Amino acid sequence: MRKLILLSVLLIFACSSDDEGNGNNNNSSRLVESITILSANMGTGNYWFQYDNNNRIISFEWQNLSYSSSGELVDESVIYLVNLEYIDNVVQLYMNYGNDSFITEFALTENRHYDIGGWNFDNGYLQSIDYIHDDNECTEQYSWVNDNLVESYDSCEELPGGARKQWQYSNHTNKIGAFMWWWGGGSGFAILQYLSGWRGIASQNLPSIRKICYSGSNPNLPLNQENCPQLLEQTHYSYEFDSQGYPIVINHNYDNSSYVSAAVTYFD
Repeated sequence: MRKLILLSVLLIFACSSDDEGNGNNNNSSRLVESITILSANMGTGNYWFQYDNNNRIISFEWQNLSYSSSGELVDESVIYLVNLEYIDNVVQLYMNYGNDSFITEFALTENRHYDIGGWNFDNGYLQSIDYIHDDNECTEQYSWVNDNLVESYDSCEELPGGARKQWQYSNHTNKIGAFMWWWGGGSGFAILQYLSGWRGIASQNLPSIRKICYSGSNPNLPLNQENCPQLLEQTHYSYEFDSQGYPIVINHNYDNSSYVSAAVTYFD
């Protein structure tokens, strides 16, 4: 099990991700303390974070949860701990699972974005990721409108032509400085990338809808909201806010009747 966990970490940081393109918590006035599940009917997890005086995450814990289709909690894992160490422009990750084990390391720019070959930014916004998958040269492209990520396309998605993701946005400002479509339902390591700002600047608004589309017989259509020939999946987001406008509950409702509701807490 431990070898599988370590391998999954390496894969997450070596490969690109298919979610909302970026995150940046560096300038956020409040830091996320925890993301915990209120209700769900699918696999998900709880997450807790600690920061240094420079608002950098220095440790995070996560716990995998499994819910039945009727919403009953059927299994929960032990709580895993990962520690982060910053040496100049390099981040090193260590997993505490019996004893500290080195996981991986990578470089950051002076703006705390990934300084990795193939990651391309423009004024802090992620534009594309070039990577190799099964000896194929692949590219993820990102399209931004009014400081919001509106579409991404992965040329090597495993489902041929099903690699187009599109977002629509609410009028709520994204005060978190990060957002992931699977908040409350995804990998703690993936969430870490967004809260740390490694993937660049986040969308200005909180999303309301996320779509996954088949591109049909022409997967190389230009990135725009017109090109969704066949809708594969759609997720709706809703929120509850505190008096300062920060989301304290994020609801994910999938069109296949799956759902996750997560509570978010912040350090004062």
